Amino acid sequence: MHTHALAATFLLCLATSCSEGSRVGRARPAIAAEPLAVDFGAVKAGTARTLPVTLVNEGQSILTFAGTRFRGGARDAFTAGALPAQLAPGERVAVELTYTAPALEGADGAQWIVQSDANNAPELAVSVSGRADRACAAGLVQCGTACVDTQADPANCGGCDTACTAPDRCVAGACTCIRRTCAVVGECGTADDGCGRTLDCGGCAGQSTCQDHRCIPPTCSDGLQNQGETDVDCGGPCPRCVLGQRCAARADCVGGLTCTAGVCSACTANAQCATDQVCRDGRCGECQSRLECGDGRACLAGRCLGCPDEAAFNDCGLCGGPLVSGVGASCLLPNDCTSTWVCDPDQTRVTCAPRVKNDCGLCDGPAITGLGGTCSAPVSGCTSALACNSANTDTVCTEIPRNACGLCAGPAITGLGDSCTLPNGCPSTQVCDAQQSGVTCAPVEKNACGVCGGVEVTGKGDACTLDNGCQSTLACNAAGDGTVCTDVQKNACQLCGGPALADLGAACTGSNGCPGTQVCNGTGDGTTCDAPATCYIAQHVVISQLCGYGPLGNTDDFIELYNPTTAEVDVSGYTLWYRNVTNGTSWVSNSVIPQGTKLAPRGYLLGAYGAVGATYSFTSVPPNFTFNFNMAAEGGQLLLWKDNTTPPATPLASNPKYVDFVGFGGAVQFETAPVTLNGGEALLRRPGPFASASSLHATTGADRTRGNGMDTDNNSADFVAMTPGTFRPRNASTTATP
Repeated sequence: MHTHALAATFLLCLATSCSEGSRVGRARPAIAAEPLAVDFGAVKAGTARTLPVTLVNEGQSILTFAGTRFRGGARDAFTAGALPAQLAPGERVAVELTYTAPALEGADGAQWIVQSDANNAPELAVSVSGRADRACAAGLVQCGTACVDTQADPANCGGCDTACTAPDRCVAGACTCIRRTCAVVGECGTADDGCGRTLDCGGCAGQSTCQDHRCIPPTCSDGLQNQGETDVDCGGPCPRCVLGQRCAARADCVGGLTCTAGVCSACTANAQCATDQVCRDGRCGECQSRLECGDGRACLAGRCLGCPDEAAFNDCGLCGGPLVSGVGASCLLPNDCTSTWVCDPDQTRVTCAPRVKNDCGLCDGPAITGLGGTCSAPVSGCTSALACNSANTDTVCTEIPRNACGLCAGPAITGLGDSCTLPNGCPSTQVCDAQQSGVTCAPVEKNACGVCGGVEVTGKGDACTLDNGCQSTLACNAAGDGTVCTDVQKNACQLCGGPALADLGAACTGSNGCPGTQVCNGTGDGTTCDAPATCYIAQHVVISQLCGYGPLGNTDDFIELYNPTTAEVDVSGYTLWYRNVTNGTSWVSNSVIPQGTKLAPRGYLLGAYGAVGATYSFTSVPPNFTFNFNMAAEGGQLLLWKDNTTPPATPLASNPKYVDFVGFGGAVQFETAPVTLNGGEALLRRPGPFASASSLHATTGADRTRGNGMDTDNNSADFVAMTPGTFRPRNASTTATP
């Protein structure tokens, strides 16, 4: 600001008692709402939903509320919580708005009017809308009697009855504290960010000072010594200082005072005054006579001048100067400001006294700051620009209206709240689009079962398991609000969804003439004649089952013998020989079956390694004898021999002492081919070629009660591997099997 404009402003304030606000900027309250449009969505008829609206005082003085009300056709469907009496600058308050859905389905809309002494919006309008529905819309969850958005509802954040505590808000289903920013608090200083932490908005540039979080430029009335002032608000660019205030030169002091030792003081001699002034009564001023001037100078128009002939002064006071005319007459400056002709510094001619226009074009008008800057429109709260007022003495914020969707300067909105039908066939209501420049049909999604606005249905098409163990697929229930597992029945061969098998169990004759029985085929979708290829049942004792790695680990071993004949067999002195998978040259481990041991017709005999319950887990089936070697989990070679003589390295079936031999895992010797084995499995001899691991299951298999007497001299063909939980050993007490 120019010095003479500052002085004019200072004098004007002295004359009119300017307020602090007129000197440093307006400090009136301003209100804003977040958000300006609240959509409660679909709410079940007869229930209510509550959402918050945050009111903020964005001004620099206390905001006082006068009350609230609702207006519009559906105003009776909405209610608002209580307001505080006042809000301090920068303070926020959350007010709960409630929509109670009427009994009839349809859309409702109104405006919530907040009345206050705010400069920008004495009656702030917040649009509210909702729709009565018989079920919660997509994205909403029924909590009690209300449909709520658990992603945004602070009382049910992330789930029903999970409330956020102030000042947290519900964002994406989590209670989150929304920090205040410097855009809300102000441009400088520190403040509470609303989340218990300090927000630092920094300092001010230049000589501006931070007052109420606003950077205020220095003035000649701010109570501070700045901008080159010699004392507080005086000297330099400001009005002159009075007696006793600090100065740098006589020009810093009011008329008549001198600057002595840096302090405005009274004069004692003419030498302390300007050359054309005299010292009178302690003040420098105009002369009244030639005697006061002294030194032979004349007193002309109150000035001591050195011209000996007073008549020789021209109109500009220059002794012997040229004729000057027009002093005091009006003139027009190039900037179109009207001024007055005054003497130029050399007193030989006149010049048009300069006058300066402010940024609003007012001659010698006050300085204009912020012109073109952003501001908040007083009524709508829209972002606008500062323009000159009608007197060109200050700026005013241009009003910008909002459309029905709350968009500043937006186009007119028609059809808001009307009924509509979505492309998916669901009925809905016209609501504001995302840009707030038009309307769009509010989304209503069909659930996975095709029900508009229906509750979410998940898992449709997913696999499921029926009580009978059959695998099926989840399908929509009759109401379309959930899923059911489609019914699938098992056939007689336990095949889920398999065909009926009328001949299962019927007698049949194999292609080689051996008698047999119709049994389930391998897939369970038909039957096959189970007849021996060569009438395969052994006529001697066989190793019917063995396990080298039971539930208790590597020491949980058992060996089961079976007598497939119709006569009792005395096995006293029989020996069991074992060696590892790679040993093909000698037998190193053996156990002798105790004397007096006899094997009943179609009966079993069970041997176990070590103590029952310690290394043998099948305590409900106690062994009939124990053996002293531990079979490896990866396999081995097991020989049943008729006495305790050491067998040859390669036992042959033609040897009269040879009873049975099993090579399993990676065994180097076997009958025709070894049995494949994985750790933890048992090897179980088949009752016939028809049998499988499934049909031999210890509790559910169709062939579990048939005698395990098949012996084709092919270990791989005669045995099947049984996984843990599907096998169980049998002893001499087990019922004889055919």
